[in-house]
Amino acid sequence: MTRQERGHRLEDLLADSAEWEGWEVKRRVRAQGQEIDIIMHVGLHYFLSSCKWEAEPIEPIEMDILFSRIHGRAQTNGGILFSLSGFTDNCIEEIRLKMAAALIVAFGPEDIKRIMQNEVKMTGLLDDKIDQVMNHRLVQIDGELK
Repeated sequence: MTRQERGHRLEDLLADSAEWEGWEVKRRVRAQGQEIDIIMHVGLHYFLSSCKWEAEPIEPIEMDILFSRIHGRAQTNGGILFSLSGFTDNCIEEIRLKMAAALIVAFGPEDIKRIMQNEVKMTGLLDDKIDQVMNHRLVQIDGELK
């Protein structure tokens, strides 16, 4: 399986989970030379999502790309960065630094595993993560606050 095929499988699994929970989902949206892995929304609540299945933890550049895409679209509530390989400390710090300008939440490998095993709903976990950002300025990944 190629890296791109692996990434598309992850995107499809996460998009299917979001649809199952009642989100409307667009997959692999291309516009102006950019591709957004998943755009999910309920009513007027829109989230741009980036899905990564890499060998190493995600670096800040991936968060910066998602951040710029959020700012390039009107009416976007925020972004979701999914990663099966986790996140570097620098990436988490970048998420924290950009909190005032854009809502970006991160789902790590344990979060994704819990969603896929139906231990939690993606929507409930998303609500918990947003609550931590909004009320405490903390990033929640895999059950830990950072």
